[in-house]
Amino acid sequence: MNERRLLERIVYWESGSKRTNIPQLDALIESVTQYLGRILNTRQGSVLIDPKFGVPDFTNIGSGGLEQGSLDQISNEISRMISRYEPRISDVQVLIDKEKTSILALNFNILCNLKLDNQVHPLKLQAIVGGNGRVRVK
Repeated sequence: MNERRLLERIVYWESGSKRTNIPQLDALIESVTQYLGRILNTRQGSVLIDPKFGVPDFTNIGSGGLEQGSLDQISNEISRMISRYEPRISDVQVLIDKEKTSILALNFNILCNLKLDNQVHPLKLQAIVGGNGRVRVK
């Protein structure tokens, strides 16, 4: 059960749920994916205890059009948040997926290493920034 964050474990136990047969690695990947979605959808300055927590409003970046500089800025902000606030993963690389990026959505590949039981597992996730600035991680 150590693969889940503390608040996830509390909610799990309070709901009276029984232990599941989900393998530890799968549960960890699910937990990390959900948490990354939460932190990447938090706007910078909205958390009183840590003003650096959160990403800037992506709808305001590159308002004149998508330039390489603005894409790099978004990529850097995603990488900064993940590296700083998700200790279960390391060696984070965030790369723009130019083939899937369109006017309606920006697609980024998140390449990282996941730590579980003193072993490192490579992980590839996708972050999709919609036109409304919301980020979906899968």
